[in-house]
Amino acid sequence: MTGPSFMATDTMAKRLQFLKELVPGLARVAVLKNSVNPIHILYWQTIEPAAEQLALELQALEIRAPRISEAAFAAAKRGNAQALLAFDDALTFDIAYRPRILALAAASRLPAS
Repeated sequence: MTGPSFMATDTMAKRLQFLKELVPGLARVAVLKNSVNPIHILYWQTIEPAAEQLALELQALEIRAPRISEAAFAAAKRGNAQALLAFDDALTFDIAYRPRILALAAASRLPAS
């Protein structure tokens, strides 16, 4: 693979590695992903082996609507997530939604990347 898609998938694995380095004792990471975005399939396929290599367990948090709800973050907490990785997407990266994600991550006490 070459081009932007490959670089983006490599970036997701690096962000997971940074979380591991920044959060002492990190074992479980919640992943905010949009299941209808095809690139997120590639992202997931990239971070699964990276997570295994880093001895991290992943918890998928599916988002599909423009509204990022407290339910996803409540599920992360119930799943004992210790950090959050948000895949790049219009729902997670857009200026209109990013502050909401950051506020919910902070309220849930989840370091986020």
